[in-house]
Amino acid sequence: MVYPSDDPNVPNELTKLRGMLPAHTALLIGGRAAYGYYQALRVPDVRLVNCLAEIEAALEEISVHSCE
Repeated sequence: MVYPSDDPNVPNELTKLRGMLPAHTALLIGGRAAYGYYQALRVPDVRLVNCLAEIEAALEEISVHSCE
């Protein structure tokens, strides 16, 4: 998520997206504007990633849990 950083529709759209995805599907958000939306969201099972290393760690965690 990069632009715009203050679209009032984004939190509702992300909440809808989370609700449409199966519970076992990870939802990661990142980018310059993501932190502001993440704070507004407070939706369970939405993970904020701030850099490539965090994406790698999140994907590793997801793959470990999917194999259990």
